Amino acid sequence: MAEQSAMSFARMQDLAAQFWHWWIAELTGMMPEFVKRILFGGQVYQIVVEGDELAIRRVVKGAKGVEPVMVGLIDPSGLGRERLLLQDARRVELILPPEGYLKKRLILPRVAESNLREVLTFQLEQETPFRLSQVYFDSLCVARNRGSQTLTIDLYVAPRGRVDLLLEQLSKHAIRLDAVTVDGEIAGESLELNLMPGEQRRRGYSFARRLNYLLAGLVLLLGLSNLLFPLWEKSVELERLQLKAAQLKQQVVKARELRERVDTAKNEAGFILEKRMEHAPVLEVINELTHLLPDNTWLDQLEIDAGDVQVHGFSASASTLISLLESSNSFSDARFRSSITKNAINDMERFHLSAQFVTEATR
Repeated sequence: MAEQSAMSFARMQDLAAQFWHWWIAELTGMMPEFVKRILFGGQVYQIVVEGDELAIRRVVKGAKGVEPVMVGLIDPSGLGRERLLLQDARRVELILPPEGYLKKRLILPRVAESNLREVLTFQLEQETPFRLSQVYFDSLCVARNRGSQTLTIDLYVAPRGRVDLLLEQLSKHAIRLDAVTVDGEIAGESLELNLMPGEQRRRGYSFARRLNYLLAGLVLLLGLSNLLFPLWEKSVELERLQLKAAQLKQQVVKARELRERVDTAKNEAGFILEKRMEHAPVLEVINELTHLLPDNTWLDQLEIDAGDVQVHGFSASASTLISLLESSNSFSDARFRSSITKNAINDMERFHLSAQFVTEATR
């Protein structure tokens, strides 16, 4: 009898141990990803664009500060090797290249800080060449001036087409991002901004609140597991199916939008660079005029409007200036805008001429 009781007790101990291991495994699987990273550690990784490839680098804090360490490239064949490189990731960021975003410094009234994003929504189309529907944006506060009651803001704008293509490409490799940002002053040090679409940002969790719920639920389930386990199992399955349905719905919406974005993505990627090259650089215009105009000629007024350059001044021989400008590869369509007049005071010829400055984009 005593031997049978001992065997029954040992059997109960074995079943209890099996239940405990199963229960811990289930709880770990239910934890949010960021909680598991906090509990089990992890690294910060950045995905950077290098030409037509996406590279993965790990952010290491060394004696000299933040140092990026390149660890590999994302495999376009889709074999999933990059997931091995990111298996210990605590945070994953996508770093946009300099040509992939526009930075604009704004000075706003300090009262705008309480509703800053709404204010920037109205300012965006006035301060940038984009419409709100074409871009993702975020901002950083650079300074607060108490004397003038103003706020200095750096506005960052990225074309939707370019960002969405990168997100779609990473999604195909099952890479989940925490942020889309840009490099800071030190390579590998990202800025505290996030250009990621709002619907794709991960929602935060209150760790203390979740832990309290977990402990309370553990006590309750230990006492009533025989009664509530079937119901709990069904609710977990329902939640999993609902989450899966929501993800599938998002994928269907993205697939419909992708068809329209593919046609415009290439144009939008080079839009910022083309806009910069369309305007005549002031220093280049002044430098070219300095080398072309003779010593007996000086200017008293210079106007530059996009590529149109207008020059007012005096010269000992103003009629030769047109041929001098036409001899340069930097100017075209040179002509006088008014008649040449003789100045009785300095005995010089007063002139007003114009020309088109030829930028690299229009050559």
